[in-house]
Amino acid sequence: CFAWRYPGGESMFQLAHRVYGVLEELREKYPDKTVLLVCHGGVCRVLRTYFVDMSNEDFRAFSMGNCALEEFQL
Repeated sequence: CFAWRYPGGESMFQLAHRVYGVLEELREKYPDKTVLLVCHGGVCRVLRTYFVDMSNEDFRAFSMGNCALEEFQL
């Protein structure tokens, strides 16, 4: 499931690479700032894996629902 690429899109591995890159960039550019990210469920799921160890089952089952808020410290 993680290596499968959506037609015309990207795989979960590719998405994670992109999201992790953005997080690293934010960490470097804004070390002492609060940053708000607004994103859809797929990105929220990958974003969570940057901060929280998740099993494959937890990753598949994770859902933020509509209009949720999560806070993480870089």
